[in-house]
Amino acid sequence: MERLKDPQTEWHLEKVDDKKFVLYPLCISKIYRCDLGEMQPGQPGGADWSWETPYEGPFALRLKVDGEGSIVNPSFVTTKGIVKFPCKINSGEYLLVDRNGNAAVTDKNYTCIAKVESQGNAFLLKGISSVAFSCEKGSNDDSPEVHVRFITQGKGEVIEKHQ
Repeated sequence: MERLKDPQTEWHLEKVDDKKFVLYPLCISKIYRCDLGEMQPGQPGGADWSWETPYEGPFALRLKVDGEGSIVNPSFVTTKGIVKFPCKINSGEYLLVDRNGNAAVTDKNYTCIAKVESQGNAFLLKGISSVAFSCEKGSNDDSPEVHVRFITQGKGEVIEKHQ
């Protein structure tokens, strides 16, 4: 309970049954930005980022499109794989991906607009990892900014409810 009170930590709780839960520590990255308005017409959009996580493995992500326009087919490359999302994300919408690769495009209220079948897998290593992001603009006139946040998860701890 003391660790949960620390405002510097993030957690995910999963219910196993009425008396058992599993508590997972999370590492949530800062917000990474890619301004596609700075790209030349016809130039593919993208950015290279580096961040540090204490947990190795698959990652979840939250991608938001801001500004004017849309993006198409975002992808992420790490030293441990490539994952692509064949979809279109308009301004004000999100691409939400869980650690199992389940993905959906949602509106600003997180209402699902479309399920997305991810292609491939990518993992992050413990420590400092690099991630290359790329996508296409919805049209040459678009100039959206993409915001991405990565989430990794540590090993779970079983918690039993006592009555």
